[in-house]
Parts: sequence; C-alpha cells; structure tokens
Amino acid sequence: MPTKNTDLNRYVIWIDQKKALIGKFDAEDHFTCITLRSGLGRRTRFEGETSNKTRVGAQTRNKQTQTQEKHNQEFLHFCREVIDQIEQVSSLLILGPGEMKFLLENELTSLPRFQMVWFEAQAADKMSIPQLNEAGKKHYHILSSE
Repeated sequence: MPTKNTDLNRYVIWIDQKKALIGKFDAEDHFTCITLRSGLGRRTRFEGETSNKTRVGAQTRNKQTQTQEKHNQEFLHFCREVIDQIEQVSSLLILGPGEMKFLLENELTSLPRFQMVWFEAQAADKMSIPQLNEAGKKHYHILSSE
C-alpha cells in the first residue's frame, strides 16, 4: 500500500447543473465541505415564442446551436469555479447524476497542475453533506472516528 503524502488533500465532489458540494479530507482525515451554487437555471421561454429559428438577411438560422453553446460556456464557467476551490490535491472522486461530472473531469485533466492527480468519476444520486462525507470515507478507506 502506498504511503500517504501528508501535504496533500483528498477530495470528493458531488456536482450537477445547479450546485456542487466540495468535500475535502486533510492529512488528519478531517472532513470539511463547501457548497457552490451555479446560478444556472432552466432555459427561459418567452410568451409568444413559437420558433427556435431566426432570420439573418435572406437566410434562416437555427438558434438551438447558439443556445447550446451558451449553456456549455456557462457550465464550463461553473466547473472552473469548482476547480478554483481545489488545492494541494492527491486524488479526486467526482460524483453526480449527469454529464457535469465528466465535464468537470475533462476540465481538470486539461490543466497542467492536475496532471499527476488520480481521478475517478462515478454516477450518484443527489447527496447531502453527511452522505458525501460517508461516500468519501468509504472510497478513501477512512475509519470513522466514533
């Protein structure tokens, strides 16, 4: 079994489109957690909206591609806010119900400071902070201090 680097933290993150729970286990296995809200909501529809097409001169363009790109940029911005909370990391468990966990993992692997960090992404339903703590303890084989 590899020795534990006492300078590094182990993270467990639950993320979806609305919020992220960022849990951290330090060298002494103490758990701390913060919550970030994305501010992203459902796509707004306006009264009288009947088409997703727009006219540009003599051409008609589908706004769906433009809208999807805008949502993707908002999701990336949220992932970067989550990444800004991660410091001195040795390993990272990413949990979540949808594609956001993979988007976060892709963003992390693209950054040089995370090249030597071990990642794992797993599907998980909505979690509370105590549930996130227990998932992290189970994943990192931390004995409960009870």
